[in-house]
Amino acid sequence: MSWRHFLVVGSVVLASAAARAQTKPNGFGQTKGRVKAAEAFAQIRDAGKLADSAARTERMFPAELVAKRNFDQNQLDAWRATFAKEMAAAKVIAAREQGDEAVVRFTAAGSTDERELPLHYAAGNWVVGAAQSYLVKGQSLDDRRGKDVARLTLQARTGNDDYGKSAFSFTHVTSLPDECKNRMDVWYCHNGDLHVGGDNRIADLGSQKLTKVDALPVGAKWNDRTVAPRKGNTYVIHCQQGDRRDFYVKLSVIDVKADAVTIEWTLLSDGLNAPANIANAQPLISRDGADGADGLCSKRGG
Repeated sequence: MSWRHFLVVGSVVLASAAARAQTKPNGFGQTKGRVKAAEAFAQIRDAGKLADSAARTERMFPAELVAKRNFDQNQLDAWRATFAKEMAAAKVIAAREQGDEAVVRFTAAGSTDERELPLHYAAGNWVVGAAQSYLVKGQSLDDRRGKDVARLTLQARTGNDDYGKSAFSFTHVTSLPDECKNRMDVWYCHNGDLHVGGDNRIADLGSQKLTKVDALPVGAKWNDRTVAPRKGNTYVIHCQQGDRRDFYVKLSVIDVKADAVTIEWTLLSDGLNAPANIANAQPLISRDGADGADGLCSKRGG
């Protein structure tokens, strides 16, 4: 895994009381007294330029985000060093805010690629809201996407046996359990729900066109279990689980029937263990055993 691609930054108190007191509303969901998200991000960036940056950056990583990556000490030191180096030269392109959520888009040193970092406002301060930044624009992301979106049909699952053709792994670009050890990112149920697996979460963006969704959602209503897919709607799935995966896909529902749902999908962002190509299966090689399958839901009204 490349630390340069999989930057991990933890939750960090970013704004001083003096700076907050001088801030005025900016029309992006901020309230009076808050430092702007772009200013908060600048404090992250500037931390890498300071002589005591090692001590400062160490305070930026909460235990729960460190634990998700299962770092040993050497990896943890490399992570912090990469964070300081890349953020020190980051250039902010834009910051989008809605309520207590924000996403900052930036470029890194010597690159035209654009990355995004979620922030969250809590207890009077902006804090980093994700375990990494995400590549959302660049040639390497275009290469992963290819020229066309991928299309797949999920058959409604009707029993508690294997997922069969009801599920799909975006991580491994397959519906075959043997190729992904049954680690499915999404599956379709006989009650009409689209489920997300692991620690994944899904947001309904309504009738937006898939091609218009080119940034991480801000202020989206996330569901960590199911949605009832609607024909013509676009959804974003955050595929995440510990050190297995952390990236975003976007999908559009082409057709919904009682026994099947058809979608078109592509990567919204690069990230931890995102697929190298959305058109080709990428079998999982792992010593771990296969994951179990989720139980079948009851019919609505049953």
